Amino acid sequence: APAPQAWRPGGGLLGKALRWAKSLLLLQRTRYKVHTLEQAQRDLQTQLNSVSAALRNEITRASQEVEAFSESGIDALRQEIATWRQRQDLLAMEIAFQQSRLNRALARQTAAPAPLTPGPAPGPDDLDALYVSFEEVFRGTREEIKGRVRRHVEMFALAGAGRADRPILDLGCGRGEWLEVLRDHGLAARGIDLNTCNIEICRSLGLTVAHDDALAALKACPDNSLGGVSAFHLVEHLPFEVLVAMIDEALRALAEGGILLFETPNPESLMVGGRNFFFDPTHRHPIPPQVLSFVLERRGFAAVEVVRLHPYGQEHHLDASQGQAEALLNELLFGPQDYAVIGRKP
Repeated sequence: APAPQAWRPGGGLLGKALRWAKSLLLLQRTRYKVHTLEQAQRDLQTQLNSVSAALRNEITRASQEVEAFSESGIDALRQEIATWRQRQDLLAMEIAFQQSRLNRALARQTAAPAPLTPGPAPGPDDLDALYVSFEEVFRGTREEIKGRVRRHVEMFALAGAGRADRPILDLGCGRGEWLEVLRDHGLAARGIDLNTCNIEICRSLGLTVAHDDALAALKACPDNSLGGVSAFHLVEHLPFEVLVAMIDEALRALAEGGILLFETPNPESLMVGGRNFFFDPTHRHPIPPQVLSFVLERRGFAAVEVVRLHPYGQEHHLDASQGQAEALLNELLFGPQDYAVIGRKP
């Protein structure tokens, strides 16, 4: 018979029992780890659900606030912004007027005192400030005018006007809305005006403006030196012979392809030609678009066109569905309030 085997650790029934016990211990540890991970996952899911619910509540609340802020609220906010802008413009005008008065007072200190006379007539400062206030009421706020003239920027830019070697000259620049728009689009421009308050307003905005007459300013320009000449609501203030001379000087001073733009009230609208035009006591007479375009063509400008602008809103119109008479009245009464005549130097 074979000799019995020597006993060794891990052998026999005892070894199997030890291995089984070790496996059971590892299994228990694994189950505990799985249980711990499952609990952590449940805790994390609970936190996520809580955050998600809070986020949904916040989104719902924000949506309700947005819905509660109705169109009327937006209109009220826009109106408030417009009011503050108007106040800002009025404050700028007042500052410019006071600065002009201060400059004149300092200049008078060095001059011999003039004898006092009873009942002095309004001085230039008073009339200039009066006219600036008049334009604020009857023509529109600064932001409104900037919105109207912005449509012309692309035309000047495409023609090469506004480069350093082809600047734009704005005649009768007023409060400088057009000059400011040109500067915002990177186009070189300068203006001239006779109103000292307007000049102070423009200079306070960093615009290049001089106190000069329109015809004299054009005559001082070298031949072929300008890329564009513009005048917004100026020509209706001029005698006809001055207007023709100004057109001739603009043609001389413009470079080839340069643009001349005149914007003026449109007498084709009976509301303008029969009423609104005469609000301004410095207006001479309205100029029909056919007449102004004819003069530009006969004095040498090419590609002359008329662009009718700024019609009355629909709230002024009659119900055209009632018949042709109402449609005709809408056209005659509430058509474009202004027009621009545009010519190019050949």
